[in-house]
Amino acid sequence: MTDLLSEWQRRKKDLADGKISKAEYTEWKLNWPKTTDDCGKHEPVKEWRNL
Repeated sequence: MTDLLSEWQRRKKDLADGKISKAEYTEWKLNWPKTTDDCGKHEPVKEWRNL
């Protein structure tokens, strides 16, 4: 549970800081846990960002 909350907090900060778009944030949420990268520790199973 702590991992989910840590990543959620990170994504909310990225959104607030303009690092990701609202669409990217929504894509991340809708497809979690396939989109999780465990706060940068590994590559997500499903890509969610428009790089």
